[in-house]
Amino acid sequence: MRTSLACDLNQPIGVREVWRLAWPMTISMLSFTAMSVADTLFVGWLGTTELAAIGIASIAAFACSAFGMGLLAGVKIVTAHRIGARQNAEANSLLWQGLWLCVAMGFVGVCLTPLIPMIFTWLNPDPQIQALGSEYLVVRMLGLPVGFTVIALTQWYQGFGDMKTPMVANVGANGLNILLDPLFIFGWGGVPMLGMAGAAWATVIAWSVAVIGLLLHSRQTLREAAWRPNGALINEVVRMGLPLGVQRILGVLGFLLFSVVLGWCGEEHLAAHVLVMRIVSISFLPGYAIGESASVLVGQAFGAERPKRAYEAWWTATWLAIVVMAICATLFIAMPGVFLQPFRPEQSVFVLAAQLMVIAGLFQVFDAVAMVGLCCLAGAGDTRFSMFTTVSCMWLINLPLAVYLAVELEMGAPGAWWAMTAEITGIAALCLWRIYSGRWMRRARGQNDAAAS
Repeated sequence: MRTSLACDLNQPIGVREVWRLAWPMTISMLSFTAMSVADTLFVGWLGTTELAAIGIASIAAFACSAFGMGLLAGVKIVTAHRIGARQNAEANSLLWQGLWLCVAMGFVGVCLTPLIPMIFTWLNPDPQIQALGSEYLVVRMLGLPVGFTVIALTQWYQGFGDMKTPMVANVGANGLNILLDPLFIFGWGGVPMLGMAGAAWATVIAWSVAVIGLLLHSRQTLREAAWRPNGALINEVVRMGLPLGVQRILGVLGFLLFSVVLGWCGEEHLAAHVLVMRIVSISFLPGYAIGESASVLVGQAFGAERPKRAYEAWWTATWLAIVVMAICATLFIAMPGVFLQPFRPEQSVFVLAAQLMVIAGLFQVFDAVAMVGLCCLAGAGDTRFSMFTTVSCMWLINLPLAVYLAVELEMGAPGAWWAMTAEITGIAALCLWRIYSGRWMRRARGQNDAAAS
């Protein structure tokens, strides 16, 4: 049975401890990005209609799973708390509790599958896009139980501070997905040609292989841990994860509306936005991985009732993320053309995208503070404040300001990105206030006392 800590509680938390957890997660996220690009590339060979359809279907698939992804993050938080408190039996039992939650959420997702044609009627009026997108999304929805299981197992391993095991599983699955894509999409090797639906089947099969690998790796824990549903543990996971689920689904909706605002400004503005968002993920991925790694260290520190270590983890991770993202910011501002030229955008799109690259460079440091702060607050169990912060800044700052600057003042995409900069700055400021005020400590202690009782 697993009993490990992310690091020795008597050892100070430095850059090495944070990066040791962050680099496997960075690689895992990069592999997922590569898989998404491969899906888009292969489907794009089928035609422009298919490319448009998978773009919309992928967003819809993410929206359908966003709430579950946030909810299952509670598995990592509670596991980290139990490991820090040396309550190893409950930490191991959380593997089973996460799987029970996957069964429940996967069943709901499968039951909602008949509504997919209606969803695409709202998303796009083109009948051909509706048909193709529905085929893809039906398969993805039927595979939700498997997808949620991958997430739950990944979160459980990460709660122990084991980032390498899920990294191997996710990189292997994403690599398999890329290999299976042309077989199922184009019907190579005697496999029937399934078109867009083939991309979805490749994803579900790859997820299934990842699940098998992770379950085999954890088979000793599965045999020895308490497997029956534990109402107290499941309730604690839901209490921690529910605000993150709401945060994710409202974040996806807000991002969609932000894209709609850019669409009002014209095709060039929307294209420049999409292009630069892809580029700035270069800095976002390691920054987010550093934040998630810090959340594990914070969670274990709170479970061990070592608040000083929680501050150490937050402080170290924040400065590490600032350094990494400041380097990217310098490159974005100094040489935007180097990043944009490989995409060969039209001149009008290039000019707009170059402006967005400068704005992206300017908010990198604030984004580092915001990402690490949100992750650490979640690791401490202060998930309600994390939800309040992100939702309020998105819906009360970003979206209204984006409409005013981009549409009313006719600033277009640069105006919308200044609104996004204001949102990120607001999140960073609220996270700093919450942490420096000590309120996250009191919130976490109250939740630990409630769990103990």
